[in-house]
Amino acid sequence: MEIKYAKFLTCIDTTLCYRSCIPVQNLETDPVFEALDKIFRRYNKAGFQVKIIKCDRASIPLTDDMLDDTGVTIDPTAAGDHEPTDERNNRTLKERVRVALAPLPYKVVPKVITECLGRRAAELLNVFLQKDSISSHFSPQQLIDNVNINYKSDMVAELGQYVHAIGTDSNNSMEPRSIEAIYIEPTKGQRTGHRVLNLNTKKMISRPKVVVLPVTDQVIQRVEAWAAAEGVTSMKFFDKKRDLETFQDGDQIAGVDDTEQGYLVEEAFDQDYEPEDEDERDFNLRGQFNDINDSKREALLADADNDVDDMPELTVRFQGDDDYESDDNLGDQGDGEEEPIGVVNLDHHQENVDRGWEAGY
Repeated sequence: MEIKYAKFLTCIDTTLCYRSCIPVQNLETDPVFEALDKIFRRYNKAGFQVKIIKCDRASIPLTDDMLDDTGVTIDPTAAGDHEPTDERNNRTLKERVRVALAPLPYKVVPKVITECLGRRAAELLNVFLQKDSISSHFSPQQLIDNVNINYKSDMVAELGQYVHAIGTDSNNSMEPRSIEAIYIEPTKGQRTGHRVLNLNTKKMISRPKVVVLPVTDQVIQRVEAWAAAEGVTSMKFFDKKRDLETFQDGDQIAGVDDTEQGYLVEEAFDQDYEPEDEDERDFNLRGQFNDINDSKREALLADADNDVDDMPELTVRFQGDDDYESDDNLGDQGDGEEEPIGVVNLDHHQENVDRGWEAGY
């Protein structure tokens, strides 16, 4: 993996999902072999042994050295193909580096800070539980490094913040007791400490205590001048072929080309896209039916009155009334004709309808 003149050897295992990001001078055999040796030592110390390495074709020259010295088998991909798990890991690490660079006040940073950003991104990802790991209770950092994260000591400051490092030998001289520095990361081990980048000597030092301070314009100019002296003019991300890398949406598949995902780049990222007019899909009632005027409304009401006059008389029984008589108790009433119980006045009912409400019985 390459990020603006900074090269890394990255890997992720499929058992513990532990990520490694080791800065290297170049991608030749010796630097890569030294970085792999650091990774193997870490796994061996935790009681794990690496047997197979799946990689791209560029790692084939390492095959002989691996078989002779470590007994590890290299399983390369086909020509022109990529290892999907490794490509997904590289994209994730680069996205984390971009997130770490975004809040920093510097337009460009030196190479050493970029290398620390990549290594720190992998370390922080190992802190969290991984879905595909063998353990659902322990993080990859706990399984390999056998350490727990301590918020009070490990999260004192973010990488790139301006700090004053304190902890030099005390004496009666007039030398300053603190050092202007850029915060890098907490030290590894049981003792609490912090690694910072000395702005005066441009070297990495460790101190037991740091104080985070607001960054000044002078500090920003010093960091950017340091980066410009190394030839860093912008923070852009390149692939292994030195081509500018465009970060695409997260829904795209990692490890494959855009054409293999079912669509081309210009189809996925249409710069001339214009949203469709949603009004064309609406059903316009005003254009389909004529409005009802006053004369037509009166005609409709007249037709309704005629229909009401033609309706037969309705008979409704009020079962809740006290004087209600059931069918069994009905007998001859007067002249022997059975009178209906509860006759509805339809004319009165129509008046209620005209008033805008309907009476219920």
